Amino acid sequence: MSGNTLHNSRIILAGFMGSGKTALGKSLAENTGFRFFDLDRLVESAEGLPVHRIFKEKGEEWFRRAEHKCLLQVLNEERIVLATGGGTPCFHKHMELMNRKGLTVYLQCSPGVLAGRLVHEKPHRPLIANLSDNELPRFIDRLLREREPYYLQAKLIIKADHLTAGELAASVAGLISS
Repeated sequence: MSGNTLHNSRIILAGFMGSGKTALGKSLAENTGFRFFDLDRLVESAEGLPVHRIFKEKGEEWFRRAEHKCLLQVLNEERIVLATGGGTPCFHKHMELMNRKGLTVYLQCSPGVLAGRLVHEKPHRPLIANLSDNELPRFIDRLLREREPYYLQAKLIIKADHLTAGELAASVAGLISS
C-alpha cells in the first residue's frame, strides 16, 4: 500500500459545532465503505458520561485530555471517517497531527447558518447551553474567528452551508482509495 493510499484511508472532518460533521460523516462512511467514528461519542464511552456532564462535572481541561487520548487511539485505525468535536483542532496540536494521519476536511459554514442550526440544540451543547437566542450569533461569530485559523489548516475546505451528503462524498471521492 502506498503512503498516499494509507494517508487517505482516514478522512477527518473538522468544523464548528453544527457544521454537519456527524451527519455528513455517517453518510460519507456509507458511500466509501469506511467505518464512522464520532470523537465526542468515543470520549463519552471512555468517560462513562455525556459530554455536557463531563464539562459540568470535570471541566473543559479534563474533557480535552480525554479527547486527546481518544483521538490518538482512533487515528491508529484505517479506513475511517472521523467527525471531530468543534474544538478538537484547536488543542494539543491536533490539527497538525490530523493532517499527518489523514485527509482533513474543513466543513466551513457561515455564522448565520450555524446559529440557525444550533438554536434548538443549545441544551446538548455545553459551550452554548446558557446563552440566550440573542447572544448565540455573537458568541458563534467570536468563537469561529478564534477557531478558524486552525480549521483553515485542513487539506480540503468545503463550503458546507447547504452541503448534502452526496456532494461531500463527490468532493472527497477522488482523493481516497477504497
